[in-house]
Amino acid sequence: MKRRQPPLPRQWAFLLAAGLIAGTTIGLSFWGLGSQVVSSLNPAGPGGGRPGAELQARVDRFVAGLPADFGTIGIAVKNLRTGEAAAYNSDQVFEAASLYKLGVMLAIFEAVEAGDLTLDDPIIIPEWAVNASEWSVYYAGDVVSGWEALEAMVTLSDNPTALVFMQLLGIDRVNRVLQSYGLNDTHMDWSGTTTTPADVLKIFELIETGRAVSPEASRQMRQMLLRQQDKRRIPAGLAPEVPVAHKTGSLPGIAHDAGIIYLPAGPVILVVLTGDLADYRNGEEAIAEAARLVADYFGGLG
Repeated sequence: MKRRQPPLPRQWAFLLAAGLIAGTTIGLSFWGLGSQVVSSLNPAGPGGGRPGAELQARVDRFVAGLPADFGTIGIAVKNLRTGEAAAYNSDQVFEAASLYKLGVMLAIFEAVEAGDLTLDDPIIIPEWAVNASEWSVYYAGDVVSGWEALEAMVTLSDNPTALVFMQLLGIDRVNRVLQSYGLNDTHMDWSGTTTTPADVLKIFELIETGRAVSPEASRQMRQMLLRQQDKRRIPAGLAPEVPVAHKTGSLPGIAHDAGIIYLPAGPVILVVLTGDLADYRNGEEAIAEAARLVADYFGGLG
C-alpha cells in the first residue's frame, strides 16, 4: 500500500504562501533584483554562454574529486549577467525525475496564455492520481483551485496534481511546448521523462529572461520556484539569505537540483543531475558542494 503524507491544511497553505511571497519580495529587493529581466547574452558554450576557463577548471576538479563509486553526474552553469559558463556531461540524457514538472509548468502557462485553461477553476484530485503516486499533498476527492494545485506541484513536488495537469493538457501538447523552446533532448510520456543538464539550464534561462511564455508568466514561474520547500541541495551550499529559484527531482539512485542562484555577481543558473548513485546522500551533498563552488567563484555569500 502506497504511503502518502497528510494533506496540506488549506488555511495554513494560504498563510504560508502569503508569508513566502512577502519574504521573497523583500529578499529580491534587497538583492537589487525585483522584477528585473536579464537580457540574453551572446550565444556560445553551454546554454548560450561564453566559456570560462577557470570556472570550467573548478568544475572539472570538483567532478574528479567525487568518490569512485559515485555514479553519474551532469553539470551546467551559467552567469546570466556575464555569460560565463561551464559544463560537464551537459548533453548527457538523464531520467528527469520530478524535473518533468518544469515542462508541465511551461505547458500550463502556455495553455493559460492561449485561453485554453484557467487556474481559477476548481480541480478534484482523482483517486487514480493519488494511487499512482508515492507522494501526495492531498487526498483523493479534495477540491482545490488550479493555482493551489500548481503551487503544490512546484513548491512541494506533489505528484497527483502534476498527473492531473498532464491529463488535462495532454502529453502531446506538453511535448510540443518543449519542442517550441528548442528543448530537443527533453521528452515526456506517461512512463517517464528524460532530459539533459543543458535543456534544464535553458528552461531557467527562459524564465529569468522573461521569455518563458510571456514576461508575466515568467515572473509567476520564478516566484513559485523561489518558494521551493526542499532546501537540502542547492540552498544547503549557500548562505541562508541567498535567494534560489529552483526545482528538485528524486528517485531511487537519483538526486537532482536545478535553479537560479541570485548572487551579487548576477543571477547564476546551476543544474546538477545525477544517476546510478551508490549512496543517495552523496548525491545531495555533491549538489550542495557544487552550489558552494559556484557561490565562491562568483563572490557570493556561500
